[in-house]
Amino acid sequence: MWGAHVIHLLTVSVLWSSEIAAGKMLKDTLEEWKRYHLECHKKMMYDPYPPGVFCNRTFDMYACWSDGLPNTTAKVPCPWYLPWHDQVRNGFVFWYCGSDGQWLINSSGYPLRDFSQCELDDSLRKAQVSWKNQRIP
Repeated sequence: MWGAHVIHLLTVSVLWSSEIAAGKMLKDTLEEWKRYHLECHKKMMYDPYPPGVFCNRTFDMYACWSDGLPNTTAKVPCPWYLPWHDQVRNGFVFWYCGSDGQWLINSSGYPLRDFSQCELDDSLRKAQVSWKNQRIP
C-alpha cells in the first residue's frame, strides 16, 4: 500500500541528487529515511496516549505523526531526510484528523495530506535545471 510513496520519494531523491545535490546520493537519502523511520517508531513507543477519541500516531512512509485531536489539522515539520530539506526546513506537512478519530485518506486508501510546503520550490528547480543545461558536457 505504501510502496508507491516510497518509490516516488526515491525517484525524486535520485533526480534531486543527480541534478541539484550532486554530493548526496540515493543511498544516503535512504539511510536517512531509515533513521527518521526508526526515530519515529521510538517516539511512538514512548509517548503517552491521550484520553478519549484521537487519530493514532503513525509513520505514513513520509512523515512521523503524533496522536491527532479530532476535527483538527495536525502539522509536523518537513522531514529532515529530504535532500532539499535546507530549502523547506521552515515548512510543514498537514493532515486532517476527522471527528471519528481517523486520519483523512483518499479513495485508494492513501493518506490525504498536504505536503506542498515540503516540495522543492519550482523556481529553484527550474534554475538548477537551466544551470545543468548550460554547463559544458
